[in-house]
Amino acid sequence: MMGLADSLEPLKTAFWAHLHSGPLIHVDETTFQVMKESGRANTSKSYMWVFKGGPPGRSVVIFQYEPSRASKMAQESLKGYRGAVQTDGYAGYGFLDTEEEILHLGCWAHARRMFVKAEKASSKSGVAKQAFSFIGKMYKEEKSLRLQLNSGALSSQEFMEKRKKQFFRYWRSSKHIWKRNHFICCRPDSWEKRFPIPLANGMFW
Repeated sequence: MMGLADSLEPLKTAFWAHLHSGPLIHVDETTFQVMKESGRANTSKSYMWVFKGGPPGRSVVIFQYEPSRASKMAQESLKGYRGAVQTDGYAGYGFLDTEEEILHLGCWAHARRMFVKAEKASSKSGVAKQAFSFIGKMYKEEKSLRLQLNSGALSSQEFMEKRKKQFFRYWRSSKHIWKRNHFICCRPDSWEKRFPIPLANGMFW
């Protein structure tokens, strides 16, 4: 088995190079249990790191096993990369906020969870509910446009342009929600970088 792994090393290197050649990389990690692993109990918690990226239409997905969730794995895997990286709110990805060549993108689903927590912790739920409404409108618009895209009614370029236009329309009508002083529970130091207003070629919103 080890001999086979060594033989496939050039292919692994090619996959990573292909991943780095695209404009956007998605990263996530999840728990993974390994039985009879040398030097570790069967109950030990391990992690499978997943990276998806590459040129549009030719993406590659890489699964990388690691015994820990330490951010060193992500740091080493993204070393030298220039582009956008989308992650959840795990603190281990915080190093991306200091990388000059990387635009660290957040996830609206995870951002929404913060407003859920804010609503539960506050006696006043006005701002949180407005945030839910804003994110809900984006989701609804995304679903509608994707149905048109999948049916052939919209081209990829038309899809991106319409989505961008609708997003800005919703943003302008509710930008008062996103004032910095509302985000105490949402890591205000990195919020503006994680959820930038400009859309890079429609890649994110």
